[in-house]
Amino acid sequence: MSQSLELKPELSKLYLKLLAEATIALNANKGSLRKDIWDFLNKKYQEKIDYRDFLLAIRKFQQEGKIINIEGVFNI
Repeated sequence: MSQSLELKPELSKLYLKLLAEATIALNANKGSLRKDIWDFLNKKYQEKIDYRDFLLAIRKFQQEGKIINIEGVFNI
């Protein structure tokens, strides 16, 4: 049984909003580390988010050009 490695469409909008919220809240001028973004979201939305979906969202948004990753630092 194989699992799909794609973010469910209904989660796409949610994770884009959450990633934007985290990068704004962390207020790093040059962007934020993935670990810091996850820590922020996990503390605030622990029951609502999943690390696998978080990683899939980052990958999807990078491919779409909505998130930029420069040497491990992410910007929206």
